Amino acid sequence: ASFDTAFFYGSTPDFDNMRAFLNYHGIDRIISKLDFQEQLWEQRWDEPDQASDRMVFDRAHLESSGRAADRAQYNLVMSLTNHFPFVLPEDAAPEVATRVARALEQADDQLSKSDQARIETFSYTDHVFGSLLEKLTSSVDADHTIVVAVADHSTGHARVWGRGDGPSPERDKVAFARIPFVVVFPAPLVDRAPDPARARA
Repeated sequence: ASFDTAFFYGSTPDFDNMRAFLNYHGIDRIISKLDFQEQLWEQRWDEPDQASDRMVFDRAHLESSGRAADRAQYNLVMSLTNHFPFVLPEDAAPEVATRVARALEQADDQLSKSDQARIETFSYTDHVFGSLLEKLTSSVDADHTIVVAVADHSTGHARVWGRGDGPSPERDKVAFARIPFVVVFPAPLVDRAPDPARARA
C-alpha cells in the first residue's frame, strides 16, 4: 500500500536544500513555519523566527490523527530546539524547569551557562517528545504506529559524552560520534514477535 507522507519542521524547509531533498525522495507535503498562525519563537539559528518543537509536534499529531484510516502514513518530524544559541521556548511546561533544577543539583561540578542552556533545551525537547508518545499511545492509531527517534548528527559535547581525559578516553572518543536511535513498537506488534520477552528487553 502507498503511504501518505509529510515533513514537519519549525523553520524554513529551504535551509540546507532540504526541500529539494525531500521532494526528490517522495515527501508529499512539507509543513514549515510558514504554515503556523501562532506567535513564532525568536530562536535565531538559521532563521530569526521559528515554530517551537511543541507547536510542530502538536501539529504533526493533529494532522496525522485527521487523515484517512485506510491510508498508511509516514511522518517525519524534525526538532529544532537543540541548536545554538540553545534558547528555551516560551511554551516550555513547568515540569521542564523542575527537571533542569534537579539535574543542576545533582551535577558533580559547576556548570557553565552554556551547559545549563543545553540542559534546558534537551529537557524541553525530551518533554515535548514524551507528550507526543503519550498522545500516540492513547490514540486510535496506537496499535499500528511505530515511532523512530534518531539524531541527524552527534553533539560532540563534553558534558554529555566526556572530555576524553577520564579513565576511558577511547570510549569518550567513540561516544562523540554516536547518535541516539530509539524504536518504539506498539504492544500488539511486540506480542506477535517470535520472542516477545526478548523484543521487550
